[in-house]
Parts: sequence; C-alpha cells; structure tokens
Amino acid sequence: MNTSSVGLADLGGVIALSGTDLQIQDPADLLRVQYVLHGNRNRTDQPPAVNTNSVVSPQDLSRIEPVQSDSRWRGYVSRRLAQLRRGSGDFTGLLQPSEEVVRRARDVSTGLFRANTPTPSVVPSEYGDVLFIWHKAGWELEIEVGPEEVSVWAHERNSGAVWSGSLAELWPKVSDLLAFLAKQ
Repeated sequence: MNTSSVGLADLGGVIALSGTDLQIQDPADLLRVQYVLHGNRNRTDQPPAVNTNSVVSPQDLSRIEPVQSDSRWRGYVSRRLAQLRRGSGDFTGLLQPSEEVVRRARDVSTGLFRANTPTPSVVPSEYGDVLFIWHKAGWELEIEVGPEEVSVWAHERNSGAVWSGSLAELWPKVSDLLAFLAKQ
C-alpha cells in the first residue's frame, strides 16, 4: 500500500513531511494580523490583554479594529524577531533569546505598537532578552522583554528626566510616549 502523509506543527514555522522530503519554512509574517479592542485602549490600570488565542464575544466585535498591514514597524519587527528566533546574525558575546522570549516580544509589539508607531531597533541583550529601542525627538526609549518581566527605561535628553519600571505599571505612559514619537 502506498501512503503519503503531511504533518504540521506550530513551532513558529511550518514543518511539512511529504514522503522522504523534509521541508522547514519560516512563518511568512509573525505579526501578520493584529486586533485592538477599543475598550481597552483607554484603560489606565492595566495594559490591554495580549492573547491571540482568546475568543472574542459578539459584544466585542464592534470594538475590534484591525491594524493596517502597512504599519511603519510591522515588517521590520517581524523579520528581526524571526532572525532572533533562528539565531541568525552575529551573537558575539550575546545570548540568543529563547523561543518564549521572542514570542513575548511579539506579543508586546502587537499589543502596544499602533500602525503609526515608529520602527524600533530590535536587538538581543547580553542576557538573552529582546530589546526594542528608539532614539527620536530628544527621547531614548528601551523596552526590554525577558522571560519573566518586561521593563521600560526612558530618558528625555533635553530635560534630563528619566523614568523606568515594569511595562505593566508604565503602559499608559509608554503608549503616550510612542504616540508622541509617531507625530515627530
């Protein structure tokens, strides 16, 4: 009997088995679709939930906004996260971010960044975290995504003001700063 089978696994890419040929493909785009619930956008007590597996109720359908696929940051951030996941590029002296850290970084970007958010640099840290970095309009902003925590550091060069802490606590402030940077 002649049989052939195809197996698919969700490992951030697709593994397809066909006969004796093994093909491994990277995902076309880690950040292809993003939805934002309008009701969460104005909450200041916590960031909007970033769970791509959640079920949306009929009541929420009117509050869903698909983010444009031609966003300023999406293509670059998606490519860089895929590179970090694969370990592509120069990691001299740096730890490669784990699959979990890259997934968390993707969740942070899709939950926090809007279509007009300026494109950040996306680099690994020496500890294996993922850093989103902006230097724009007199500001330095870093969001560091680690396996257990997401932290923020911001510095306004003109005034010397510095603030830092967890993204969960500073979500509204970071969101407002990114909106400001988008207009510059």
